[in-house]
Order: sequence, then C-alpha cells, then structure tokens
Amino acid sequence: MQLFKVSKLEPKQKAQRDYVVHWAKNPDKGSLFARITFLIRWLPAEWLFLLLVKCLRYDGFIFYEGSTLIGHIFFQKHWKEWRVFSFVVVPELRGKKHSRNMLAAFLQEAHDDIRLAGVRIGAGRHEIMKHLCDVAIQKKLDLPFSVYSGRCAGMLDFKPPLFQKSAPSPLLSGNIKKL
Repeated sequence: MQLFKVSKLEPKQKAQRDYVVHWAKNPDKGSLFARITFLIRWLPAEWLFLLLVKCLRYDGFIFYEGSTLIGHIFFQKHWKEWRVFSFVVVPELRGKKHSRNMLAAFLQEAHDDIRLAGVRIGAGRHEIMKHLCDVAIQKKLDLPFSVYSGRCAGMLDFKPPLFQKSAPSPLLSGNIKKL
C-alpha cells in the first residue's frame, strides 16, 4: 500500500491535490467540516488547498494499491493529537480489509510523529469508527506499539497511562525504602 501525505503533496501531484479539493468542496451535508468551510469553498482550488493545509491545519493520507485509489483518512492537527473527520474506502473495495490496513498505516505515521500522544477517530457516534477503535485497542492491527483507549470516545493513545495499576518497579521500591 502506498500513501501520500496531503501536506507533503507537491504542485506536480495534481491528481492527489484535486482529490483533496473535491472532498473539501463537497463535504457531508450538516457536518462540522461543512459548516467551518462554508465561506471558503468558493475559492479557486489552489488557494483552497493552501488555506486548508497551511492555515486551518487540515491534513491527511491518500492510499493507493499500485495505481488504484483505495481511499483516504483526513484529519485536523491539534496540539498533541490528530483528529480524524473523514475515513473513506472507495465503495468497490469495501469489505476487503483495506480499512484495517489504512488504519494501521495511519496509526504508525501518527506514532512516529514524536509530538503526538494519540489520535481521535471521529467523535464516537459512528459505528464503523467505533469498530476501528476497538480493533486498534484489541491489538488486531499487528502494530509494533500498544494502543490504549483514551480519555474520550474515539480517542486512541500510544503512550501507556501514567498511573497504571501495576506493581511498582523493584528498583524504584528499593530506592524509596532507603530514603
């Protein structure tokens, strides 16, 4: 699977940039993204793309298998997390485990960004998004790191909780007793 990061697309990657602009100009009716972008969707494609990526901190990944488009994951960058608002597998490829592969690649990219503590996959209201979160937490994605349920619906954390209920380190316990 090949992926393109939206914020790293160059002007010569016109097909991918046009794909992003198409989704930006045709959001789901009634969505938060539709309300936020209502006044800017009339902008020319190049300006709209730059405004979304550079100013409003939208980003994402577009996934391909060879030259076949599989789908995308779009998110907005927040302080220490990425918040996914659009996760799409093209209709003719649904039901073939592409969403799991896309989620695994997305989580790996997010984990590799050392500034992030986690990601939020939707707001916890969509059944498919809930299922994907469960798949990640239940370690069904073969990731080289653990994913934990976060502080709110849809939140996935990479780092273990600071105050887990586990036995204290023997080294730490020994040093505390010496004090």
